[in-house]
Amino acid sequence: MRHSVVFADHAFDDLGDVTLTPRGAYDAAESVVELRQKAARNVRQTVVGGGRTTS
Repeated sequence: MRHSVVFADHAFDDLGDVTLTPRGAYDAAESVVELRQKAARNVRQTVVGGGRTTS
């Protein structure tokens, strides 16, 4: 099954029990925690140090 053009030639494309998606782990609890931590660091850096961080 083809999922998108991005994965059209991927080795997993012919496996029926594999779902390829760039958003698979985005909603995981760990990801939410990481996003909140990054947002807090960016707010702090903007208030204290004058710019957004990249990590």
